[in-house]
Amino acid sequence: MTEPRILTVRPGPDDYAWTFGGAPPVARIAPGTVLDLYTEDCFAGRVRSEKDLVSEVCEFPFLNPQTGPFHIEGAEPGDTVAVHFVSVEPARDWAASTTVPLFGALTSTHTTATLQPPLPETVWIWQLDRTRRTALFRAHEGGIELELPLDPMHGTVGVAPANLEVRSALVPDAHGGNMDTPEMRAGVTCYLGVNVEGALLSLGDGHARQGEGETCGVAVEWSWGIAEVSPEAAISLNTSDLVGIVVPDASHFDGWVDRGCLVVGCDGHGFGWVTGRPGPVAVVETFDAEVRHFAFDDAGVGTSAASRQ
Repeated sequence: MTEPRILTVRPGPDDYAWTFGGAPPVARIAPGTVLDLYTEDCFAGRVRSEKDLVSEVCEFPFLNPQTGPFHIEGAEPGDTVAVHFVSVEPARDWAASTTVPLFGALTSTHTTATLQPPLPETVWIWQLDRTRRTALFRAHEGGIELELPLDPMHGTVGVAPANLEVRSALVPDAHGGNMDTPEMRAGVTCYLGVNVEGALLSLGDGHARQGEGETCGVAVEWSWGIAEVSPEAAISLNTSDLVGIVVPDASHFDGWVDRGCLVVGCDGHGFGWVTGRPGPVAVVETFDAEVRHFAFDDAGVGTSAASRQ
């Protein structure tokens, strides 16, 4: 069996992209390459304690740092890139959630005025158990504790937009971007329409878990030490079912894709998914043949076959 091509990228603080489009590629890769990446959280690692208020330690618009972009050889406008999420593993034993002044669906915003004052700015630090795969939330008042299962996913994944546009990593659109859908987890394939030569794929904004949208404006924000993805250009696949995709689509490795409506999430800046007509996806078989080095357990967590021995 031929081992997959693996490219490892560990960006430094000055190596991130903050937009989709407008940034030069950090590497050129062939379709089917496995990217072994480190990605930072949406705060660029600046929120590390309950005293680190976003308004004081973060600088707009430098949020949602992206690892990449990657130039995918052979990808041309009109093609589709299939991004297979193989494994998503954490780099830290803690994560952060916050409220941000005039941001999110629980408060007034700069464009949606309401009568009550903004929510107070607050930071919660979650304690994460990577062995038990749990996240522990402690409220600041009332002594409430809540332990939830980890459900790692990426908030942002996308390609360069069309027509010379440069889009902030804070917004979603047809190019992908800040979709904030919990579907973007290990065991899922994301289909992205190519707008420029090489597609220019990048990703970031790791979450330990998230609901359907970021109601308070953020999720359980976490950095990823290992985010293994394998992009392929649709031109290399023997299927016409992928040609002409103009909005992001997510499918699971069980051979079925949720072909539903793409809707704006309840936070107003992320995408959610409404399940619709399922249909078989030929790319699943192609992925299994080319990267069978990786396996998926019953929980949908991708692991290296070698690591299980």
